[in-house]
Amino acid sequence: VVLWSFEIEKGLSGVKSSAASDAGTTARVFGTIITWLQEKQSPVFVVATANEIEDLPAEILRKGRFDEIFFVDLPEKEERKEIFRIHLAKRHRNPDAFDLDVLAALTEGFSGAEIEQVIVEALFDVYGVKNDIETADLIGVIKRQIPLSRTMRDSIRSRRIWAMGRTVAASSYSHLADTLVKPDSVDDEKEKLYLKYLKLSRDLSAEIRHKVEAFLGPFPSKETEAQRMKLYLADYQRLAELLKQTG
Repeated sequence: VVLWSFEIEKGLSGVKSSAASDAGTTARVFGTIITWLQEKQSPVFVVATANEIEDLPAEILRKGRFDEIFFVDLPEKEERKEIFRIHLAKRHRNPDAFDLDVLAALTEGFSGAEIEQVIVEALFDVYGVKNDIETADLIGVIKRQIPLSRTMRDSIRSRRIWAMGRTVAASSYSHLADTLVKPDSVDDEKEKLYLKYLKLSRDLSAEIRHKVEAFLGPFPSKETEAQRMKLYLADYQRLAELLKQTG
């Protein structure tokens, strides 16, 4: 049996204020849930999704209740190709008749739902005009769509930074430092440098990472000038390479 809880934080958001808002009902239900998660004997595989995971009480996240936390980021290029393929086939169109490489490249930053909507909107556009959709019709829709990753850029950035080091990547973190827009302020530049540091440190073994940071100290704080962050990052990379070569 698989038990799926969608946006679990919505149902548990009132736990902290339960005593004042509902005479403790939500808190008691929460207690029952975490007890069942810990002690259940029946073969139930529990999966939950959350957009605001930081709103969840810490008790529910510990091992034995939810054994792992995965961060599901926006789809990579190959994943976007598969999403196009799935939704085209779902609507009885031959995916091989479309240039999926071009479509995937143009939809960087699109979610799976937004990619599906590209196809739906293109079908509406051509209805009564021509027989069927083509790659060009999908491209036309893509060009006029504004993905949520652009509208909510700051919110998505903060979630990505929070997830690194705290969760297991369901896909890959490799694109984070590369897909940020060109820095338009000092703070943006600092954030980009920090993401590069996270990516670099994540690719190192724990032993080398500890040796490097024991010598250089932690990554400079946000109050530090960007130039100092650049120098730290350069020293970090050089020292890591030296340690990898010498073993």
